[in-house]
Amino acid sequence: MATGPDDELVRLLFEFWPRSLRDPKAAVLDSSLQERQIAVYSTIFVLGATQGHFTLTDPPRLLAGNIVAMEDGYQMSAVRTA
Repeated sequence: MATGPDDELVRLLFEFWPRSLRDPKAAVLDSSLQERQIAVYSTIFVLGATQGHFTLTDPPRLLAGNIVAMEDGYQMSAVRTA
């Protein structure tokens, strides 16, 4: 998660994102990053459900994609300057 407006790595990732709308190579990189993030959260959901820590009400991949989207939104708020 972003530490604040001066978090250079997160800011760089957000500044890179519009390029992925126009550049196919950048789009592949962006999609790859998103898929890796989804895979991490999905694995956590499957493992947690398998171990009985919680019950999933939706498919793990759907839940993971939503977590990634929320994470991006929260980070955008953290790096945005007034």
